[in-house]
Amino acid sequence: MSRNLLLLFSLLCLTAGPALAHTDAPDGTLLSSKPCPPNPNRSYEDVVRMMRTNLDSEVEAARAENLVMPPISDAQLTAALSDRARVEEGLAYRGFECRVISYASGGLRIAGLLWKPIETEGKRLPLLIALRGGNNKFGPMQPWMYQGWYAILKAGYVVLATQYRGGPGSDGADGFGSRGDLDDVRNLVPLAQALGYVDTSQTFVFGGSRGGMQAYMLAREGFPMRAMAIRAGAGSVRDANRPKLMPMQARMMTDYAADPEAALDRRSAILWADEIKVPTILFHGTADWRVPVKDALDVARGLNKAGTPFALHIYEGDTHSMTLNAPDMIVRTLAFFEQYRTADGDGAKSPQAEAADADPR
Repeated sequence: MSRNLLLLFSLLCLTAGPALAHTDAPDGTLLSSKPCPPNPNRSYEDVVRMMRTNLDSEVEAARAENLVMPPISDAQLTAALSDRARVEEGLAYRGFECRVISYASGGLRIAGLLWKPIETEGKRLPLLIALRGGNNKFGPMQPWMYQGWYAILKAGYVVLATQYRGGPGSDGADGFGSRGDLDDVRNLVPLAQALGYVDTSQTFVFGGSRGGMQAYMLAREGFPMRAMAIRAGAGSVRDANRPKLMPMQARMMTDYAADPEAALDRRSAILWADEIKVPTILFHGTADWRVPVKDALDVARGLNKAGTPFALHIYEGDTHSMTLNAPDMIVRTLAFFEQYRTADGDGAKSPQAEAADADPR
């Protein structure tokens, strides 16, 4: 083999596998930040059309797996939205901004998103870490999800999200709940601390689907969060209704080869939910074909057994994305979090939490 061919072969070997270290920066270092692309929805009607498009895609995805998703009418969609004025207020997004970021985690450059007030001087705001579902490039966190988390920002939070390693814009390979993926979440905390306007002693987590699975795992391992909200969280990776899913997920797990059953158990909170001590609010729709509603019920039983504060909301006929009840879900999440939010990180309750105690409605 000639020297040139040997060099070419070596380069191909180096680039064929998952990307390795791309930065020497300490974990949690903010590497880049730029404005998010504009919200493609400019009107109430745009939002309705987007919801319809997403629902139609879900129906087709279910059909591709020989599953059925009940139809949802246009009338149900418009009834599910907040009133027009509130939708348009969220679309205006006055006083807030969305930013596409990258940060260091385990020597990799990881993509993420940051939603924040434009004016931050002198502020110390609680942090919500939003955990996406999906895997690799499928199901990434979208900049304008929940109208850019508008209601959460308006309630006084900063929101951070990671696309995980292997996700869009990130180095590395997705491990689907492996150590590196959890570290990508953990390393958002030093990033937030360095921003200067975030009080990381008041960290909350919102996890959807696979993000719910990882929120459970982090809670079990003692990640410092005050409370968490779980939307359609995957409580088990052994889903008999979707037999092709688990082998695909297992191929991503870096710990699967060493002990397959232990790797699956580690990602299945229904087996150890009684070890979770973090206050939790759970949401699930009965028409969810991606994650069975039984997962939420089983996790709730474990939380109840442990004596962990929790709330469970099952929405009849709703989808994996909580299409019909997203505004209610956000309102209930904020009310639940306020019970555990403090004014300045010293144990004193915030005015909102004091009001919630006085009037628990």
